[in-house]
Amino acid sequence: MKNKNKIDIFLKYIIKIYQENPLLSVSEDTIWSELRLFSIKDNEHSKIKRTNLVPVQFALGKEYPDNSWSNKYFWIFENRKEDQDKEFISKINKGIKLYVAVDEPQLYLLAHKIYNFLLKANIEVQSKIAKKMQNDVFVIRVANKEDALKIINYINKLKYLDEEKKTLYNPKIYPNPFIYNEEKVSVVVDTYPAYSDILTNLLKEYIEEKKESSKLDNVCSEDFKNFLLSKHEENSNCIINQFIKNIDDELTLDTVFSFQSKEDYSCFEENAEESAEEERQLVIKIMKKMEEKYDLKEMHMRLLHYFKYNDVSVFTKDHGIRKTITQKFSSKKLKEIVSNIGFHAFLEASSETIKKYHDINQLEYAIKILLKEEEGKERLEGFTNNKDVRSRLGFLIPESLLLEELEKKVKEKGKALSSKSVLELVNEHLEKNKEKKNK
Repeated sequence: MKNKNKIDIFLKYIIKIYQENPLLSVSEDTIWSELRLFSIKDNEHSKIKRTNLVPVQFALGKEYPDNSWSNKYFWIFENRKEDQDKEFISKINKGIKLYVAVDEPQLYLLAHKIYNFLLKANIEVQSKIAKKMQNDVFVIRVANKEDALKIINYINKLKYLDEEKKTLYNPKIYPNPFIYNEEKVSVVVDTYPAYSDILTNLLKEYIEEKKESSKLDNVCSEDFKNFLLSKHEENSNCIINQFIKNIDDELTLDTVFSFQSKEDYSCFEENAEESAEEERQLVIKIMKKMEEKYDLKEMHMRLLHYFKYNDVSVFTKDHGIRKTITQKFSSKKLKEIVSNIGFHAFLEASSETIKKYHDINQLEYAIKILLKEEEGKERLEGFTNNKDVRSRLGFLIPESLLLEELEKKVKEKGKALSSKSVLELVNEHLEKNKEKKNK
């Protein structure tokens, strides 16, 4: 089946959702969720069953304990060679992403073969396996074309064996049809913003346009191609050109690889630099939207995950959040901003606590609770909530990051983290603020 026909099947399915639910707003999250569960059976749309893959992740973790780790979302396999965190992540994030076609029953056996090959060939790589079944369940990222070709050639020569029937088979689940496919492997160059973010943003814009003009019945691959041409007809060197060529089955592997070195690959213009205060307010706005979608604990967990692993996929596409994070905030920069916001919220809570109790003793007690020098209490319990300062502090920064920031600041003064050193730090900053106000 041609790509154009596969894309038509998906578009027909997605517009049906909005035709049957006219009050439902077009969402990038909805589009991406449906796209990653998209499959075709008997020339019709088929939704992939979200099978639990934690047992597969666990089994692979036991098999490769020295090369793997896991988080709430993925099991991750890595071969870093001699590279440290910063160098490895930089290479991988500017590299090539491979999506492996695989059905759930054969996932463990196939992953096992591929990981053994990667270790034997000593290829620098990061691979992820999702905790639930989807068409992008098995992803491999490498730094360069040469390593990508080795992996593609190896996988495409593999015999897929049905363990129960003891027969060879072709996988039924393939990555989505908007991605270039080379037999059992689909290939994209890692972009900034991400390929998936650009695609869902364009699909959202396209469907919204059709919905607003009451032309959802006109949605199809050819019409989507015309939409892409009208939006980006003068820019032939970007990812949009790949989407167009892929719809017409004119995209080649060499063309995909050729985009790795192009600086204008994404076709998105850089936004003008914003002031530090504008960035702070934007981050707070993003955090509020994330808390609305998840809850406070989940929002903090996703931020901490991004700070540690630079994995932008933990951010929702709703409200353009993932796109904004990708374009404006590296994990390092966002961590610095949240730490700064949180520290100032801590100073504000400290100041209000002193004002309420008219002395330093309650603040000292609050800091002891924060540092767990006083057991059996919530970390922020000792601070007053006058003017909502405690609630604001608890919202703006994860507790672990606040402790990390306080430890960093007292260490800069040659001291260890303790209630005494933190209290001195607070007093110093509050005195400086008084001096500024009196000038």
